[in-house]
Amino acid sequence: MAKKKRARAPKPPAPASTARDVAAPAPAKKTARERPTPAPATSAYDAVTRWLALPEARLRWFWVLALIAAAWAFGLVVRLLWLPGAEANPQAVFDGHVTLTVTDGYFWAAGVQRAVEGLNEGIRRIPPLWDHALVLFGSVGAQLAPLQDVIVYLPAIIAPLVVAPLVVLGNLFGAPYWGFTAGLLSSVGWSYYSRTLMGYFDTDMFAVTVPLVLIAALIAAIVHRSALRAFVAAALMVVAPFFYDQVGPVLIMVGGTFALYLVLFHRRDAFVWPAIGAVSVALLPLPGWLRLVLLVGLWFAFRTERLQPHHRTWLALALGLALVVTSPMVHKIFAELTRYTDRGSVGGEDPGDIAFLRVGGLVREMVRLPFPDLAFRFAGSVAGVVLAILGYTLACVRYRPLLLLLPLVALGVFSLWGGLRFTIYAVPVAALGLAYLMARGATLVAALVPRAPRGQLALGAALTVALATPVLASQADDALARPPYTVVNSGDAELMTRFGQLAAPDSYAIAWWDFGYPLYYFAHVGALIDGGKHGHDNLVASQVMLTGSQLQAANLSRVAVEGFVAGRSPHRPVIDTLFAEADAAGQTQRAWLASLGEPGYAPPAKTREVYLYLPHKMLSLLGAVEQFSRDARRGDGPTRDPVFVYTPAKEQGGTLVLQRGGFKIDLKSMKMQDRAGKPMSVRSFDLVDRGPDGAPHVRTQPAQADGRYRVIFMRAYGAVILCDLELYDSVLVQLYVLGRYDEALFESVLRTPYGAVFRVLR
Repeated sequence: MAKKKRARAPKPPAPASTARDVAAPAPAKKTARERPTPAPATSAYDAVTRWLALPEARLRWFWVLALIAAAWAFGLVVRLLWLPGAEANPQAVFDGHVTLTVTDGYFWAAGVQRAVEGLNEGIRRIPPLWDHALVLFGSVGAQLAPLQDVIVYLPAIIAPLVVAPLVVLGNLFGAPYWGFTAGLLSSVGWSYYSRTLMGYFDTDMFAVTVPLVLIAALIAAIVHRSALRAFVAAALMVVAPFFYDQVGPVLIMVGGTFALYLVLFHRRDAFVWPAIGAVSVALLPLPGWLRLVLLVGLWFAFRTERLQPHHRTWLALALGLALVVTSPMVHKIFAELTRYTDRGSVGGEDPGDIAFLRVGGLVREMVRLPFPDLAFRFAGSVAGVVLAILGYTLACVRYRPLLLLLPLVALGVFSLWGGLRFTIYAVPVAALGLAYLMARGATLVAALVPRAPRGQLALGAALTVALATPVLASQADDALARPPYTVVNSGDAELMTRFGQLAAPDSYAIAWWDFGYPLYYFAHVGALIDGGKHGHDNLVASQVMLTGSQLQAANLSRVAVEGFVAGRSPHRPVIDTLFAEADAAGQTQRAWLASLGEPGYAPPAKTREVYLYLPHKMLSLLGAVEQFSRDARRGDGPTRDPVFVYTPAKEQGGTLVLQRGGFKIDLKSMKMQDRAGKPMSVRSFDLVDRGPDGAPHVRTQPAQADGRYRVIFMRAYGAVILCDLELYDSVLVQLYVLGRYDEALFESVLRTPYGAVFRVLR
């Protein structure tokens, strides 16, 4: 008797999908026995999403990598073309190498020096080798080429990798040519290029690429409905801070958007709760290695059959709640919002307290720009921003997972209040939006040409790139038109290098924060403030340079450096500690600061040399620098606005004309007029020449005994200083400009046309 065949169990139905998340499957072929079934009714929304769809043609990974390589090469070449202009500029070349285009780059370069050459061991704020990918990559590169070249070329190599996640995103939705075009636009796009050009050895080369990679990985998990891909994305979140140490708030925003998206649109899918649990674990405030171990354990926990579906849901919710309760990132996000939006002062409520000025309004990257200027940085113009928004919105209608890019959009919008540094995040989203409009328009045009489907697809892809070509050409022109200037010119680099040759490795410099990182790299000495530590201690540097008491400046320099070195944290402002000690001793902040200028004050014991680093550039910065100690210098009187103008001047027929302000000086009568021709009350005119040793030689001509201003003509620089009596007596003007200093307090150890260095003798 023949055995009956077992009927096969029917296959479980495929998970429900929408045209907005994944591509619809190809329709099954009809057989002769099948009767045609009526097409299901579709809504207008579904009809719109179908019309917005781009022709699908997913590529194999080999061709995806080829597109990434081509787009990356384009971004690299455009950056390399800027270099010859810089090499031809003598001010941009020191010791045969182009200097960096961003001051912060010298912080990371000093870390590479420590790892490779053993330098900068006495500088507490230098990053160690394994703390950041930038130091690691630079150290590896320094084994293959000179360090000076590695730090210039590395941004040009890494920054164009922003194309990779964009090409992958395009391929995920079956339109790799869309992602390829967006990658081209992003690689040299507007503000992204300006913060990733050659010599921009800073974390900006990772700031956009790292979040984009994470978002692309999360979108892949959604498109494929894959818990495994979500766990891979979570693991990438764990290692992301190694590449970009400020990515924490962005990770919280991306993770929150991902979880909300899954709950809104996929809460019935099996992969959702494991994915939310994985992302929650990745963002917990735990050591990275522990989070990776927990991710592995969580993966096997969700894989076990003993865990019921509702248990998985509760486990994921518990992990999410643990993240909300324990993570400091939410607080950090609000702290950063305050930091970038508050331009005022803090403190100074009590009469004896001193107000600290926040840096928000004075740091270039935190300056608020008019919307047309921001629009240019986003997408080239206001019209470009409008088209980018339209394109991104339509793309989200059709490809809904692109909503995960909203955190980057939010950061770009925040630049309206937080400053131009946030514009970089919106560039790839704007590029995706513009590229989508180009791709959709090209598809409509290609459909008019009678060709086979593959031919129409190829034509559409070619037309998409062709439509982008004028924009790319404009971007490349803007990139190549960038002036070949660097942040540290050859003269400043030589001054700092010579300073390092005469200073001991454990020495410290009182310098403005713009010069902190370069001092680490060129002079190998520490600095009280730098590009990453410019909070309350700005008061110290500003007061030292602008006080009229050289004794107070010397004592404050000594007590601040010794207190900072003895402190536990290299990130804590020393002035907070000093004021706390004064308060414990019953002194107000103003009284303590005033006591430093009294002959009876005994500074702490000397453990290292302290120097004043006074570059010539300080004269241009003084208007901003003096604001940080303005409240401290007023004493018990009201705050007033000081006068200090440093400007080039030209001689015209016996009259010296100041380019700023329109002031005029009659060289015969030595009288001064303002722009309107009104006489100005000038107490004296100083003519400063440079001697053979670089020291200033000063000739003073008195004018009005009750004059309110003093005028200094620095003939070697073709520049004039117009200042009030208070700033004329300041340490910066007296020591550097006029060469007048108390030899019991300071020693002049180095002077060049680019600045001077004084050793503090207290």
